[in-house]
Amino acid sequence: MSNVYFIGDLHFGHSNICKFRPFPTEAAHRGHLMQKWIERISKRDVVFVLGDAAFTQEGLDDIDVLPGRKILVRGNHDLLPTECYMKVFEEVYGMLAYKGLWLTHAPMHPSELFGRSNVHGHSHRGGPTTVHISGDSSRGYQTGSKATYFNTCCEHLPVPYVPMNYHDVMAHIKERIRTS
Repeated sequence: MSNVYFIGDLHFGHSNICKFRPFPTEAAHRGHLMQKWIERISKRDVVFVLGDAAFTQEGLDDIDVLPGRKILVRGNHDLLPTECYMKVFEEVYGMLAYKGLWLTHAPMHPSELFGRSNVHGHSHRGGPTTVHISGDSSRGYQTGSKATYFNTCCEHLPVPYVPMNYHDVMAHIKERIRTS
């Protein structure tokens, strides 16, 4: 049985990552994330990587050997040619609507949520957490529906650096909406 997971901002190949994350070297950082991925993901699982996957071809090559079916929502640091990403990821997007969610790298503007919560990366300092209520039914979204944000930037996940299951992400989103 396959599961769906999310993680953002792997930053494989980022030469200055140790200025921002508690690892002695970029290789140690990458090795830690790869080990956590391997412990969690099976070959049939689907993993959405929400941007800033790899800064270098070597980093991208390491993602290629990780288990699972990988889908990329490109980030501002995914600057290699698109063909390079297409060899590693089954699909590559700029943003994606998935099961009532918006999947993006950077958080969306609240006026564009239209009742869908936004699962994103990019926000290394935490990002938005507010709950928004849709008031525009003219676009086919239920007036009064609530939406919020969930940051998958890997150091901000509930278990840092470990891909998070779709059902757990949804539980966090529903709890935030319930308590707003």
